[in-house]
Order: sequence, then structure tokens, then C-alpha cells
Amino acid sequence: MVFVVQCSKFFKWRYIPIEERYEKIREHLLECPFYCEDAREWRPSISCDDIPDITQKEKNYGHLISLVFLSLLRDGNEL
Repeated sequence: MVFVVQCSKFFKWRYIPIEERYEKIREHLLECPFYCEDAREWRPSISCDDIPDITQKEKNYGHLISLVFLSLLRDGNEL
């Protein structure tokens, strides 16, 4: 399974390597937005200046984004 989250600053999608970390980010996303620099925990040199990990041109883009929004809705978040 692939885990992605969107940077709240420049809206770039970033891969999250571990499900537990993804769940923690997702659980607190509204009160603690995710920024590209937060990914330095597992990618020390990443910044918002880097290209996104996934783009709209990728084959599974729509499916990945749908999964992200479904998981947020499942937890009772309003979008």
C-alpha cells in the first residue's frame, strides 16, 4: 500500500514510508498541518522546493488521492 500526504503550504504530495507515521499525520492533520519539511524525519534534505513525489500525470494519481480523502472522511473530518 502507498501512503501519501499533501503539503499544506505548496500542495505537493509526499510519500510517507511507514503506515503508522501516515496514520499519525492523518489523525492530527487539521490541528497540525503537514509541510514538506516534516518529511525530513525520513528524507533529511527534502524541502518544498523539491518536485512532488506524485503528480497528476501519474497513472494512479486519481486513485491515490481518492484513498486519501476517503480515509479523512472515514474519521469524520469535513472537507
